[in-house]
Amino acid sequence: MNRIFPVTSFYACVIDRESPANRPGIWDEAWQYAAARSNPSDAGSKLAHFNQFWINLAKTGDLLAWTLLFNGVFHARVVVAANSKQRVAGESRDWPLLGCAPGGTLRCPSGELAVVCMSELGNANIPTLATVAPGSYFVLPEFSFESEERHSFLEDVSEYPEGDGPDWVLCLHRAST
Repeated sequence: MNRIFPVTSFYACVIDRESPANRPGIWDEAWQYAAARSNPSDAGSKLAHFNQFWINLAKTGDLLAWTLLFNGVFHARVVVAANSKQRVAGESRDWPLLGCAPGGTLRCPSGELAVVCMSELGNANIPTLATVAPGSYFVLPEFSFESEERHSFLEDVSEYPEGDGPDWVLCLHRAST
């Protein structure tokens, strides 16, 4: 369960394809939310409110989002845990999930999971990365700074080195049905 894809918005997320957050216009809606709440004299205020929009969705379990320092082409892998203690081999560090640490709960009404550049949300053609039983899952991410750094600034999937990665591994632990 792997996907190599470009990120062009500095944000990526894991989402169920049937999530209420996977709707056309949500990216623009987040910027409108931020503009309505930001202080024009504070340059960081709009970005803080933009992030808060995604944090609010993470709190409901509609998506789990993270930020990137640079755009690029990245490799995501989803692993469904066999037991509650399973972790996957990877670099351990604080994951930059917006509003969640060290992981978060994701509601999966359809069980069709996608890991996408967040500007792709609402696109009916986003590919399903993994299919799991519908329900809620605790997502415990693992991240490789080294790998992500190598893949920052790539512009096309064809540039991603064969056999490299993954940059992100999302380990799903069943929380409920």
